[in-house]
Amino acid sequence: MKIRLVITLLLIVCFLPLFAQNENNWEEYYQRWLENNEQMEETNEEVFETLAEMQAHPINLNTATREDFERLPFLTAQQVESICEYLYHYAPMRSVAELALIEAIDYDTRLLLQCFVYIDDSRPQQFPSLRNILKYGKHELAGEVKFPLTSPSLASKKYLGYDVRHWLKYDFHLGDFVKAGLLAAQDAGEPFFSKRNRAGYDFYSFYFMVRKLGRIQVATAGRYRLRFGMGLVVNNDYGFGKQASLATLGRTTGHIRSHSSRSEGNYLQGMAATVNVAKGLDVSAFASYRYIDVTPTKNKKAIKTLLKTGYHRTITELQHKHNALQGVAGANLNYARNGFHIGMTALYTGFNHELQPDTAQHYKLFSAKGKQFYNVGLDYGYLSRRITVAGETAIDKNQAIATTNMITLKLWSRIDFVAIQRFYSYRYQALLGRSFSEGGHINNESGLYLGANWQPARNWLVAAYTDYAYFALPRYRVSTSSFSWDNMLTANYTHGVSTWMARYRFRLKQENATGSHKIINKKENRVRLAYGLNTDNWHAKIQADGILSWGNAMQRGWMTTINGGWQSAKTKIDAVVGYFNTNSFDSRIYTYERGLRYNFSFPSFFGQGYRTALIGKQALNSHILLLVKLGYTHHFSIPKNKDNAKTNTQKQQADADLQLIWKF
Repeated sequence: MKIRLVITLLLIVCFLPLFAQNENNWEEYYQRWLENNEQMEETNEEVFETLAEMQAHPINLNTATREDFERLPFLTAQQVESICEYLYHYAPMRSVAELALIEAIDYDTRLLLQCFVYIDDSRPQQFPSLRNILKYGKHELAGEVKFPLTSPSLASKKYLGYDVRHWLKYDFHLGDFVKAGLLAAQDAGEPFFSKRNRAGYDFYSFYFMVRKLGRIQVATAGRYRLRFGMGLVVNNDYGFGKQASLATLGRTTGHIRSHSSRSEGNYLQGMAATVNVAKGLDVSAFASYRYIDVTPTKNKKAIKTLLKTGYHRTITELQHKHNALQGVAGANLNYARNGFHIGMTALYTGFNHELQPDTAQHYKLFSAKGKQFYNVGLDYGYLSRRITVAGETAIDKNQAIATTNMITLKLWSRIDFVAIQRFYSYRYQALLGRSFSEGGHINNESGLYLGANWQPARNWLVAAYTDYAYFALPRYRVSTSSFSWDNMLTANYTHGVSTWMARYRFRLKQENATGSHKIINKKENRVRLAYGLNTDNWHAKIQADGILSWGNAMQRGWMTTINGGWQSAKTKIDAVVGYFNTNSFDSRIYTYERGLRYNFSFPSFFGQGYRTALIGKQALNSHILLLVKLGYTHHFSIPKNKDNAKTNTQKQQADADLQLIWKF
């Protein structure tokens, strides 16, 4: 114990400069984690908003449960297991610096994790009384308005509302026990107190959730999200793509959380709860009934397409708003003990109108049809500090099968290896399912993913993967069977306040040649080089991106970005400037850009031009926070093609974003 105490004190001294900036720099660490895991282009605002809320209400390491850690989407099942094992042997922790003693957590993940946890030696609290909930609960009221500073685009002039986005959000919180809130949101162009929005805002969301109420692990009413097993039956939780789903695969418990974001398409409405009925055995049940947006068939008697954009700006979009009903009901049984876990999920989904997709388009030939859908899945696995084995096999009403299985090995203290196999029948249909895939859907795909992480030295991290996927039937832009091959290699080195990063990605996808059904190989090469500095009060980063691809035509482009910022106890200023030069929309370049609270900004750039942005934060007092963002994009030239026509890109675009947060 004395040795452990000495090591802990040394770690506190070494990492003390990092603790001072955790609260304000979690976005920087999150960006680095995303880049190292090749997830920037697959992440959405939903995840960012969830993390912003969790950072405002961190987890106490000494009282946290496995379920608490699994709420963090960037922790893998093996990392969660390692944290729980360390706490079992050495709790209570004296400092977050002790996270450095857990070898399963790499440097960047540790920096990010420190932003969402804290240390408190107090014993686990009991669920508070109603009186204490009302007395000690924390309130937060936030509002935002974003409006253009330049003339509106031609497309926006066709919208029924003003070209202004605004929202209001009220949140009530008491530790890990109670959460409730109300959200009202309006996208730019949507009518306000007019047309079909006579109640004011286009979207209202309400939620109420309790956790750790005796045997009730979690219960929620209102809007919520679910994830069970590997996601083959139900997973409408975080909107991560293929690579990011690696973190959530193999977890031993299900997940129910309230829907508090502005996303209008992918949530459930009703009630859900998880109850611990015996040691290691959890039972979850859920039910949902809500209006959804759909595109009807010509005779208006069936559903042609399910819509999830949430936009209601034009007459057509308003006609598609809430014109169908969806009912969902299901349950999950999960048993976990001594590292083994097994679970079963059953799901029913029904609509008031029949689904009739346009099967004249070949890639929709086996899309979901009918009024009622059933799915049953069995998930299983074993988890330890060195090995994770997990999988799920599911069946639908057509008796079609989908299965995915993974194994993660910690071969040595500095080398991790992961392999993922998946087979999704082209006949399998899971309307609420989402799991590891290349095509974005759990059907018509089989493949194998191999990846590895290597830490040759303490400050180095080298990661690589290769992923091959085969599609037996036609899919979007491909008229016959096809395959894809995705490869990535990244290296990251950190020394003191400096970080160097290099990344190369090669992707091969098959698609139709322009104007014919001939299949060609589209090859894409992307490279990124970055150097960053982070200190207690300021940060700076320079980044260079490049792309070269060929298929129907040669596509190329590059972008250089410089950003930096300074902060004090009450003030923070960030600035970014970037120059881009690409020859087409297909060669667009994505880059992360800091936004305001609860906002995730990851724009794409194409053509030739530059982008500048200035973000400021000022604490007016201990309760009120003011945030401002000004952005300006200027295009010297804009490439013209049919895809670009959909972007409604203007030569000059400027906008202002104002946000006010009041905590009381």
